Amino acid sequence: MAETYLLEKLKSVEQTYNELTLRLADPDIAKDPTEFQKVAKARSSLEEVVNTYEEWKNTQEELADAKEILKEAGGDQEME
Repeated sequence: MAETYLLEKLKSVEQTYNELTLRLADPDIAKDPTEFQKVAKARSSLEEVVNTYEEWKNTQEELADAKEILKEAGGDQEME
Protein backbone atom coordinates (compact mmCIF):
# COMPACT_ATOMS: atom_id res chain seq x y z
CA MET A 1 0.00 0.00 0.00
CA ALA A 2 2.56 2.55 1.07
CA GLU A 3 4.93 1.20 -1.56
CA THR A 4 2.34 1.78 -4.29
CA TYR A 5 1.80 5.35 -3.12
CA LEU A 6 5.54 5.98 -3.06
CA LEU A 7 6.05 4.56 -6.55
CA GLU A 8 3.21 6.68 -7.92
CA LYS A 9 4.71 9.75 -6.28
CA LEU A 10 8.12 8.96 -7.78
CA LYS A 11 6.57 8.52 -11.24
CA SER A 12 4.89 11.89 -10.82
CA VAL A 13 8.17 13.54 -9.78
CA GLU A 14 9.90 11.95 -12.78
CA GLN A 15 7.19 13.25 -15.11
CA THR A 16 7.49 16.75 -13.67
CA TYR A 17 11.27 16.59 -14.07
CA ASN A 18 10.90 15.56 -17.72
CA GLU A 19 8.40 18.36 -18.36
CA LEU A 20 10.77 20.90 -16.81
CA THR A 21 13.60 19.53 -18.95
CA LEU A 22 11.47 20.06 -22.07
CA ARG A 23 10.63 23.59 -20.97
CA LEU A 24 14.32 24.39 -20.59
CA ALA A 25 14.88 23.18 -24.15
CA ASP A 26 12.24 25.62 -25.44
CA PRO A 27 13.96 28.63 -27.03
CA ASP A 28 11.16 30.93 -25.86
CA ILE A 29 12.06 30.44 -22.20
CA ALA A 30 15.50 31.93 -22.84
CA LYS A 31 13.75 35.23 -23.55
CA ASP A 32 12.60 35.40 -19.93
CA PRO A 33 15.63 35.01 -17.64
CA THR A 34 13.49 35.03 -14.50
CA GLU A 35 11.30 32.18 -15.75
CA PHE A 36 14.34 30.30 -17.02
CA GLN A 37 15.99 30.54 -13.61
CA LYS A 38 12.77 29.45 -11.87
CA VAL A 39 12.38 26.38 -14.11
CA ALA A 40 16.08 25.49 -13.87
CA LYS A 41 15.95 25.70 -10.07
CA ALA A 42 12.80 23.54 -9.91
CA ARG A 43 14.38 20.95 -12.19
CA SER A 44 17.59 20.96 -10.19
CA SER A 45 15.70 20.32 -6.96
CA LEU A 46 14.26 17.11 -8.46
CA GLU A 47 17.39 15.83 -10.18
CA GLU A 48 18.85 13.73 -7.36
CA VAL A 49 15.51 12.06 -6.61
CA VAL A 50 14.91 11.27 -10.27
CA ASN A 51 18.43 9.91 -10.78
CA THR A 52 18.07 7.67 -7.73
CA TYR A 53 14.65 6.50 -8.94
CA GLU A 54 16.12 5.66 -12.36
CA GLU A 55 18.90 3.66 -10.70
CA TRP A 56 16.31 1.81 -8.62
CA LYS A 57 14.23 0.98 -11.72
CA ASN A 58 17.33 -0.32 -13.51
CA THR A 59 18.22 -2.45 -10.50
CA GLN A 60 14.69 -3.87 -10.43
CA GLU A 61 15.00 -4.81 -14.11
CA GLU A 62 18.36 -6.47 -13.51
CA LEU A 63 16.92 -8.38 -10.56
CA ALA A 64 13.97 -9.58 -12.64
CA ASP A 65 16.36 -10.67 -15.40
CA ALA A 66 18.53 -12.55 -12.92
CA LYS A 67 15.49 -14.30 -11.45
CA GLU A 68 14.37 -15.29 -14.94
CA ILE A 69 17.80 -16.72 -15.74
CA LEU A 70 17.75 -18.68 -12.48
CA LYS A 71 14.24 -19.93 -13.25
CA GLU A 72 15.27 -21.01 -16.76
CA ALA A 73 18.28 -22.82 -15.32
CA GLY A 74 15.83 -24.97 -13.41
CA GLY A 75 17.44 -26.90 -10.63
CA ASP A 76 20.99 -26.47 -11.91
CA GLN A 77 23.02 -26.68 -8.69
CA GLU A 78 25.86 -24.60 -10.13
CA MET A 79 23.49 -21.68 -10.67
CA GLU A 80 22.28 -21.66 -7.08
